[in-house]
Amino acid sequence: MTKITEKKMNCLSPSILSADFSRLGEQIKELDEAGAQYVHIDVMDGMFVPSISFGMPVIRAIRACTDRIFDVHLMIEEPGRYIDEFAEAGADLITVHAESCRHLDRTIEKIKEKGQLKNKKLLINYGARERTIFWITVFVILFADILIWGTFIGEDNLYVDLLNKFQPPSLDHLFGTDWVGRDMLTRTIKGLSISMKIGILATLTSTIIAVLLGIIGPTFGKKVDFIVTWLIDLVLSVPHTLVVILISIAMGGGIKGIVVGVSLTHWTSLTRVIRAEVMQIMESDYTKIARNFGKSNLYIAKEHILPHVIPQIIVGAVLIFPHAILHEASVTFLGFGLPPHEPAIGVILSESMKYLTSGDWWLAFFPGLSLVLVSMMVDRIGKNIEKLINPKTAYK
Repeated sequence: MTKITEKKMNCLSPSILSADFSRLGEQIKELDEAGAQYVHIDVMDGMFVPSISFGMPVIRAIRACTDRIFDVHLMIEEPGRYIDEFAEAGADLITVHAESCRHLDRTIEKIKEKGQLKNKKLLINYGARERTIFWITVFVILFADILIWGTFIGEDNLYVDLLNKFQPPSLDHLFGTDWVGRDMLTRTIKGLSISMKIGILATLTSTIIAVLLGIIGPTFGKKVDFIVTWLIDLVLSVPHTLVVILISIAMGGGIKGIVVGVSLTHWTSLTRVIRAEVMQIMESDYTKIARNFGKSNLYIAKEHILPHVIPQIIVGAVLIFPHAILHEASVTFLGFGLPPHEPAIGVILSESMKYLTSGDWWLAFFPGLSLVLVSMMVDRIGKNIEKLINPKTAYK
């Protein structure tokens, strides 16, 4: 049992004395999810200390709820009489008071003989916050790998091989080959990287627009705020896809047309979030004091508002990205986006439609599935970041 001291670490050991005993099992499981490694159990007999708490039956009952280390603190007279019973009930660590033991050496020897932690593997328990950070890291690495891999795929990697056209998925070609023998995995990765680059550009532009309008509206008076809300309602009243198509056509298509079209249609939701947050900040005491001291609106926006809305900006920007790449793919699929010679996902899906009736399902399945998975992955990153920066959910 003394082996636990060999590792120097800070461990949280919540006491169940503060638990709601009507739902003790549930709260023990909540400790697991929160990342606690230990459960502290104070046993009192009304003799050594005035209070009476609980004993072996309670420990035995909650042992089934968790595999955390039970740190049992015996505040009882002659604890040596019950070492075996507490160990069998599920105690991993047993602490006694020297003054409560008639023969302290014998009590300590009994505890050592039980050796509850001798074969118990002590692992660092990752709570909700650590798990969230872990998944964010995993998703970001996958995102970066796809982006970098696709960037370095050149024309030489998309060579035509007519002898291997329409090959179904295999070990040689995991996603199969297309109608001219090109490897569909390579084309899909290249297409995803193009969509990601467009999504990043559109997301950055939309975020800048949202931040400027979301802060300027409430900060610079009712007239400016009225114009901002009118613009939001105007953009939301028209279908995004239609606006993106019209802007793309007006700008001659290509990456520039798609980026501008997506950017000008995806800032509204984030603007609303930032505007609502700014309106609350404007009512705060420190903002009113800054106004009374003669500070300008620009100073208040820069020093008091922007630092407070950074979390909302980060989450909002990440959540814009999946919508941006899906709109890019859909508009390109309809023929109003990227040109046909670009190996974009929308182009691949559009070209593959004519071959689906002949049974070449992989031409559309894998590119479409990859696009959806990337969108879901980034959406999950955004939601995990939102969970991480929210004090109410960061540790749940």
